[in-house]
Amino acid sequence: MDTSDLSYFIECSRIKSARRKTRLQKKDKEKQLIQLDKKQRDLRNQKWNLPLLPLDIPYQKGWKRFFVLRDDVARSRDADFYTELLLKINTTQHANNKSFTKRKKKKRKKIVVDIIQELKSYEDWEWKNIRFCKLNEKERILFKPIKRWCNRRKYFYTEYVFSEPWRFVLKIKPHFITHFKMHDNVLEQQIAELENHIENHHLQHKMAKLTKGRKNHHRCWNQNKLKYLHPFKHKALHTILYECEQEKY
Repeated sequence: MDTSDLSYFIECSRIKSARRKTRLQKKDKEKQLIQLDKKQRDLRNQKWNLPLLPLDIPYQKGWKRFFVLRDDVARSRDADFYTELLLKINTTQHANNKSFTKRKKKKRKKIVVDIIQELKSYEDWEWKNIRFCKLNEKERILFKPIKRWCNRRKYFYTEYVFSEPWRFVLKIKPHFITHFKMHDNVLEQQIAELENHIENHHLQHKMAKLTKGRKNHHRCWNQNKLKYLHPFKHKALHTILYECEQEKY
């Protein structure tokens, strides 16, 4: 048998070359890591979805503070509108003391300052996304854009702030613990064993690169192309047909 015939026979047969074996081993290892990441997320979701159980005797743990309608606004004809708006932009703070103060170091001295609480504001990317900003057109008119400086990233960004904060006042109430999270020892053991396996074998960076598109998802923000992701996943049928028609031309 000639060398050319032998090479042709090897190409047509099911005999794997050394390079193909290495590639298949790498591909199989990566798919195992993807399944490992999926299992980790499933276990964490099971832990998160454990039910809350009521306490026999509720107990107080500090104080909570939130916004309510001012008396004159609550008696006005627009009370329903501002009540619905407050449900979307209200914020809650918790503190150990009823005065809501904290100690701050200033000029080598510790002074007591008030804790500042504001209504919810929206950054530029939240304002343009309906998923994060669920305000209607009438409510959006009451917000104004303000330029702010970010010390951590060293750049200016736009923030949309409610222009009439005087319509709401703060109210303080005791914070009671009435429920506790159900604890599953078997589930906790499975999560601990899986996390120890990932940490001991240094698999977290590789798993993040395969599943989230970046090597270290805690520090890097750029999204790369994900491996083993079907190109038509999460796409509507008309979008797929349009892309197929464009490829013909």
